[in-house]
Amino acid sequence: MCNKLKHKLLFILPLILMAGQSAQAQNTYSAYSRFGLGDLRTGNFTSNIAMGGWSLGLTDSLRLNLKNPASAAQLKRATFMMAMNGRLVNSESGNLTQTNSTAGISFIGIGFPVSDWGGLVFGLQPFSSVGYSISDMRDLDSLGNAEFLYEGFGGLNQTHVGFAAKPINNLSLGVQMNHKFGSLNRKTTVDFDSAGFYDSRINNTIRVNDLSFQFGADYKQKVSEKLSLNLSLAYELAANLNAEKERVQYTFDDRTGFENIKDTSFYVNGLEGEMSIPAELSFGFGIHSSDYWGFGADFKTRNWSEYQAFGESDQLANSIGLSVGGYITPNPDAVKGYMNAVTYRAGFHYNETYLNIRNNQLTDVGISFGVSLPIRRSLSQLNLGLVAGSRGTTEAGLIKENYLNLSIGFSLNDKWFVKRTID
Repeated sequence: MCNKLKHKLLFILPLILMAGQSAQAQNTYSAYSRFGLGDLRTGNFTSNIAMGGWSLGLTDSLRLNLKNPASAAQLKRATFMMAMNGRLVNSESGNLTQTNSTAGISFIGIGFPVSDWGGLVFGLQPFSSVGYSISDMRDLDSLGNAEFLYEGFGGLNQTHVGFAAKPINNLSLGVQMNHKFGSLNRKTTVDFDSAGFYDSRINNTIRVNDLSFQFGADYKQKVSEKLSLNLSLAYELAANLNAEKERVQYTFDDRTGFENIKDTSFYVNGLEGEMSIPAELSFGFGIHSSDYWGFGADFKTRNWSEYQAFGESDQLANSIGLSVGGYITPNPDAVKGYMNAVTYRAGFHYNETYLNIRNNQLTDVGISFGVSLPIRRSLSQLNLGLVAGSRGTTEAGLIKENYLNLSIGFSLNDKWFVKRTID
């Protein structure tokens, strides 16, 4: 291995390790993460987020696209990409409002062209996240007042290994193996006002560790001298993921400031079972100009009504999502006027989520903007994306979340594994 490649790996490997730690510690703050797998993550890089999440129908020889397994066949250089996400959420229900913020690693990937007709990609991303703390005061008749406290944390992460090839001109086919792992931790505590009753708690933890598979196809065709059409399809197979469950129910006394367990009424640990994740179908298109502009849209659907964990469903609804976006670069070869070489992006998204609460299927709607800032004397970029949106409703006593997401990502491109020649 040449010294130049060693230096690149020494720079990138610590970033990968830090990102792995952060991805495992992904967090959110949303009362809605109490249901199902929690908040589902988009799995997109910053530049895609800035275009409403548009990712299919958008293949690039210098960028990774983990949403489309076939895109790796387009890679021309070794590519490393990493993104961080910050989220500010204002939740409102009735006359009550609350503001929370979270941050963490949202995307990391590395890819290589393995020949003129194929490419290999590795990635790590959060798949879902759980984080909430909800308090509910109740009058339990003869038992007196009690506070019900619902809390949750954790989530699932996903690593990717994908390979894609071009069997014929204009057509790319890819396969991606996804390793889902992590834990969903939820607990319910009942705190009695009366000193005559012990408090009680139920802890539920589900740990997941298994594989799923995704396939993709991408077709490019010139429709005029300057315009080309890009059609993409991705399909993730349904998977019965191996899981392990722990559940404990006990009473305790904390009047001294420390929990003193009085009685354990139920305990099970290491119960093996399955978590059934339904299949997802995504397809999209893109129209691209050699004048460096383009636009397109994605559509995705998943039958979350088929979701089960240890044989129990969570009354989830089938979800659909639409992403529309575009980009323009005034002059990517501009020597003077740096802003002419910047790529400007915008888009919007509309999702009917898998949350169906009190006969209300919650929607998530937002607009997005962003830029890709080229780094001089290189093919690398700094990417910025901002999303403003809302999820949920205040009807039927539910919660409406208005949010701002800021994504910051960078991509590094270079020629690796190139054999030196001596004149």
